[in-house]
Amino acid sequence: MVYLTATLPPSKEAEFFKLINARPEDVTMIRTSTTRANVMYSVQTLTATTPEQATEAVTTKVREVLDRKLGEYPWPAKITVYCNTVVATDALATELNCDAYHRDVDTRDGKAERLRAWMSGVERERYGGGRVIVATNALGLGIDVPDIRVVMHVEMPFEMADYAQQSGRAGRDGKRSEAIVVRVAAEGQRRMLMGLGGRGAVDDFVNGQVCRRVILDSEMDGRGNRDRCEEGEEQCDVCQAADAMVEPEDLELSEEDEEIGLRAQEIGVQQIRSRVASRAISEAREVELFRERLQERLLGGCMFCYPLGMADANPDHTGIDCSMARTGSDLARKIFDMGLRMQACLRREGELEKFGGCFHCFLPQELCNGWEENTVEGGWRRIEDVECRYQGVMVSTISYVYTLSPDEARELFFRIGFIGRKGNSANQGFKEKDLWK
Repeated sequence: MVYLTATLPPSKEAEFFKLINARPEDVTMIRTSTTRANVMYSVQTLTATTPEQATEAVTTKVREVLDRKLGEYPWPAKITVYCNTVVATDALATELNCDAYHRDVDTRDGKAERLRAWMSGVERERYGGGRVIVATNALGLGIDVPDIRVVMHVEMPFEMADYAQQSGRAGRDGKRSEAIVVRVAAEGQRRMLMGLGGRGAVDDFVNGQVCRRVILDSEMDGRGNRDRCEEGEEQCDVCQAADAMVEPEDLELSEEDEEIGLRAQEIGVQQIRSRVASRAISEAREVELFRERLQERLLGGCMFCYPLGMADANPDHTGIDCSMARTGSDLARKIFDMGLRMQACLRREGELEKFGGCFHCFLPQELCNGWEENTVEGGWRRIEDVECRYQGVMVSTISYVYTLSPDEARELFFRIGFIGRKGNSANQGFKEKDLWK
């Protein structure tokens, strides 16, 4: 049996072996570098104090960079711009007057036609002569276009593996190409406010404290002996900046000064390696903590019955199917109604990827009592005649958070697709101001 993947970080190897029901000692693994020598990696960080300012700043910067790169890489060179959400993809494509590509756009034949038009560059009247396309991660797997010169990301993906896979679309013909990230500095602060925490290697990559390739190779390949871009590789922006800071008179450093500088650089790289090595342990602890908090929430009973003194009288439900919810306060009714709408949105066909989580409680199968590990075929399988005990817990809790702190919860709601997708049939009958804030 042969398994091929371009994006299996060492931290996920144990999970993969478990999935395929194999022991590490029985597997011969062949790895090669994830980073591409012919791709120049860079990050451009913007500042903004409001969502409106962030949108304007990003749109302006993206167009500015694209205009410049279209001049640097003449036809038929192509450019892909990745966005994290369907909403952002459609908005940016409209602003630029180029095609959008995501799972909801057009029919299957329509999607294929969009790709053909972009790959052939026949729509010369569009922005960049039809050489630019804006897409979600739906454009990535199975796409092999040799002359993509620039892959741009508007904000980083949430996983380094996704970034590695998508940026790997650039320069597949071996010619010089670029992977550019345009981001707003406040992104990490919003995540912390929401309690989502940092993103480990993703945050290290965009912070730019060390060479971009150090982070990519350490996270994706487990390489620990790199400290900068090497000979024969396109220099990332961090290494270019470091080289530019060396003045002619500084080239004759004393041996002592040179040793101090190398030691400081080595310490910085060791710190990154240490964070990567401890990330798997930290993630495991977070899963267990989340499991404990789920159990506490379950034991606490229905959040709608409890304020009414009815929790003991109605112990067999967890919130979203509560018959007493609308007899409570205005706030309780608002939370309950939003939970119902969110549940309908998540259960809409296509919103929850197949095997992406339990369809009843929306938790990962690993945490839901209604699923068990499939030791024969790998993955997870539904347990017959076992009712999911966490139904309603997640949607009730998230609805509560969003109702009380809507600004802090917006990013989470964008990620799960509950806000920002206007016009879908599942949203009809609800007031736009209530559902699509």
